[in-house]
Amino acid sequence: IQTPEELSRFDFSAYKTILSSQSQLTEAINLLPELKDKLKNKHIVLLYNPFLETKSRDYFSSLTVSYCTIQPLCNWKIRDALLYENEHINAVASGKNQEEISLKKMNILVAEDNIINQKLISRILDRLECTYTIVDNGEEAVKNFVKGGYSVIFMDVQMPVMDGITATRRIRSLENKSTSHKPTPIIALTANAMAEDKERCLSAGMNDYIVKPFTPAQIKEVLQKIALEYAIET
Repeated sequence: IQTPEELSRFDFSAYKTILSSQSQLTEAINLLPELKDKLKNKHIVLLYNPFLETKSRDYFSSLTVSYCTIQPLCNWKIRDALLYENEHINAVASGKNQEEISLKKMNILVAEDNIINQKLISRILDRLECTYTIVDNGEEAVKNFVKGGYSVIFMDVQMPVMDGITATRRIRSLENKSTSHKPTPIIALTANAMAEDKERCLSAGMNDYIVKPFTPAQIKEVLQKIALEYAIET
């Protein structure tokens, strides 16, 4: 479908998942407001502008939407967005609504050397009422990990003293040698968005991947996902 007009007239009854750009779907709904009702039982993967994220989430709040940033657009981003549906079904089956999960009891370690990003993630975690510690290099991240008690680690990939990839490998090595340590979820924070960068992070032992500049919604979503998957008490 190439135009909003075609989208507004299309019969979606045979389709379970819809992939659309934010602008195209918005224009189609403006042309045919009842289109929202037709899409209520569908999973929508929305290619969106991150600078319009808040407005977009408000506009599509009545629909089941997972978001995929337009730039840079990689195959793995679309794959991850499509996987949202299964994660959502699993969350419902567990008896918990992801949007209702409290994150107050999560203790988070953030390894990030950029002061602006430190301030940004501090504000986000303050709003989520999480407990957190911020360090500025991978070596300090490993030292703090050894102290224990962290629910999740946000790990910048490029840092002085020790980079995030090396720090993650050391943490996983320590976990493998210990009978008391359960694997701690580690989320990469990086400005690199190519598929090979993600694979490098995952190969080092990281669980997920967030491309900078990150948004409050991205941080909240990944923490809620971890709380469900790892049965963290909330």
